[in-house]
Amino acid sequence: MSGDKVEESGTKTVTFDVMVAMSDNRGIGNKLKLPWPTIKKDFEYYVERVQRKSIDGKRSVNIRGRLTWDCTQEVEKYGVYNIVISKSMKDSGQLEDPKIQKVCASVQEAIDYCSSPPFCDEIGPVWIMGGAQVYEEAINHPQCRYIFVTHIYRTFEADTFFPKFEEQYEEISLDDVDGSLQQDNGLMFQFKVYKKKSVTK
Repeated sequence: MSGDKVEESGTKTVTFDVMVAMSDNRGIGNKLKLPWPTIKKDFEYYVERVQRKSIDGKRSVNIRGRLTWDCTQEVEKYGVYNIVISKSMKDSGQLEDPKIQKVCASVQEAIDYCSSPPFCDEIGPVWIMGGAQVYEEAINHPQCRYIFVTHIYRTFEADTFFPKFEEQYEEISLDDVDGSLQQDNGLMFQFKVYKKKSVTK
């Protein structure tokens, strides 16, 4: 589903997708943790998709806010190029966390970095992973294509919520996404995919 375009300067118009799990009340976090019990099937789906390399073996890029990064489980941090969105962390050659390859001040700065040579030729899929402010900037960005949502059919107490996006996006089906209603750890959930209405393919 690559929609990247190459400019004369060598810069690519890199597109990206969003990955999120949310409850009926759009909750995505509570006190820096997931509001619901662990859903193994969702975790496996999440990790497999965002760490998946491109057809030619290039590493995927995962972009997260600093708090989301701090809360991310270790298994999710390896095997990808990790960019953290933070206005307080300094991007230097000696980042405190060796699993962080780049720090950017905004989603736009991160996408600009991914679009610039030679890095744009070295990477595969680009994913936005949260949190709420990062999601807000991402879903309204013209280069965002798809939102991959795990919809958990229950209301949970939450202090962080996924922004409304339904007016800009339409639900679709993909061959490699099982969109059936599933159950795990006592919770009903469904993998859904939404395409930005302005995206043609």
